Amino acid sequence: GKESMQDLRLRKNLPPTLILGQEKQKLSRIVTEDDIHFCINAASQFSPWAAASVSQGYLSAQGGHRIGLCGDAVIKDGQAVTMRNVRSLCNRSCTVYRT
Repeated sequence: GKESMQDLRLRKNLPPTLILGQEKQKLSRIVTEDDIHFCINAASQFSPWAAASVSQGYLSAQGGHRIGLCGDAVIKDGQAVTMRNVRSLCNRSCTVYRT
């Protein structure tokens, strides 16, 4: 399914979901909070500069990938400055839009 993978969705306390073309496939294990933290740290390479994009709801990862985040926004002076309690991630494959 690697060639047809469009999304990898990780949601806390639920199984990971792969979007393969028109098909959804759930994996057998359950995503933990530690899994989400590991993915965020690995994608950002533990960079303190990642907070700028996290406040906009995504994380830039190596290779030009963007990982969408869902959690609680931290607001300061009317602006989102970061995110905490991240509960889900969505990594959309760059190969979705082939011509």
